[in-house]
Amino acid sequence: MTKQEIIEAIHKNTFSHTDLSEHAKLYQYTDNEGFRGILQSRTLWATEYQHLNDRNEFRLIEQLIPEALCSFDLNRDFALIAAGALVQEIQHQNLSRRLNESYYITSFSVSDDNLLLWSEFSAAAGCAICFNREDICCTSDETVDVMPGRVVYDPEEQLQILRNCFRIVMDDPAFDSADTYLQHFQKGTDWGEFRQYLEKIALVMRYYAMFMKESIYSGEQEFRIAFAIADKEAVEIRYRNKEGFHKEIPYIAVHVGGSNRFLPQSIRINPWLHGDASRMRFQKTLEEFNYEIPIYESIASLRY
Repeated sequence: MTKQEIIEAIHKNTFSHTDLSEHAKLYQYTDNEGFRGILQSRTLWATEYQHLNDRNEFRLIEQLIPEALCSFDLNRDFALIAAGALVQEIQHQNLSRRLNESYYITSFSVSDDNLLLWSEFSAAAGCAICFNREDICCTSDETVDVMPGRVVYDPEEQLQILRNCFRIVMDDPAFDSADTYLQHFQKGTDWGEFRQYLEKIALVMRYYAMFMKESIYSGEQEFRIAFAIADKEAVEIRYRNKEGFHKEIPYIAVHVGGSNRFLPQSIRINPWLHGDASRMRFQKTLEEFNYEIPIYESIASLRY
């Protein structure tokens, strides 16, 4: 299977039977400056994945693989050896990926009135912009692969995804299931065939790794879109400073919605900005950029 065939199979739930793209409405929380910038540029910023807020970003899966593999009816020692070989293959592919391509992430939430996100991203004078998922998951840039999915926080759901991944039906007629591969490996036979299996399952698991985070982050209810840049020279890498950090964070500005479409559906202003004056300020900004969309106020009830 090619990389594109694997991505298409994932979207059809062939591997995990878990729908990662089930949400139709997505919300991006931003401050007032970000709000104006999004409307004016008609782009969204996607951050290079190594600069996201979770240190284990894309690597949590390595901790889950041994437990998932040991759930099969295999000798535990052999299962752990196989798990170690798979983790090494994932790390090898990750190294090759960093050398040859880049992944950039833009994050949304499936919650339109999330107090945690209000506090984190838009407490000063911000809003949550609502988009249709289908509008923002297409791009006219043929050099970019777009991979959307909700983030999975529940450890048991994460393990079940991996168990199902191990059962991938391969295109080699001699080996029709993951169980067969692992049995051959346990018997010490057909190591070459097992290596081919490792390469393919690692490619699939690297995809799911982009959408797994520790449960401590579950309050964000994140839905993310990963943009895979195969040709680094074909895109403009920009840099921004993050308050409180003494380093520049790489990002790309992604033109979403095809060549001419950029369709925010509505905005919700944060709980600290109730009242006609706040609503009017956002209304004027929308009119400045020729948008006619509904404005809602947060219904979060604050004590202070």
